[in-house]
Amino acid sequence: MVRDQGSLKALVYLQDGASLRILPCSHLSPSPLDDTLLEVLAEAARDVVRVDVKAGDVVMMDIRALHRGSTDADMRSPELAAAQKILVSTVFGPVASALAQAMQLGNAHRLADWDRRFLAR
Repeated sequence: MVRDQGSLKALVYLQDGASLRILPCSHLSPSPLDDTLLEVLAEAARDVVRVDVKAGDVVMMDIRALHRGSTDADMRSPELAAAQKILVSTVFGPVASALAQAMQLGNAHRLADWDRRFLAR
């Protein structure tokens, strides 16, 4: 688990959507960076909020908050394939922090896994 000063994540939505789910106040406690452990925490949480967005909306959040976008089932759905969405996101925070370094490594692994599962069809 990594406990570090926060960083802000900006999510810029280019289409309407409702895939963002977030657990309010979850940034106040240390969270594991392991996807499997995060899934267990997210499944057990009762206060998960789904955020409806419109094209042009920007959502700012503490990067440490438990959050997710589309599920694996969503990614496999023919509806999503027919109407693909584009999300632009960036993170603002200290580059040399332990959190930033852990996120960089974790994101590289997640993107490679995502490419393998959903783009190599």
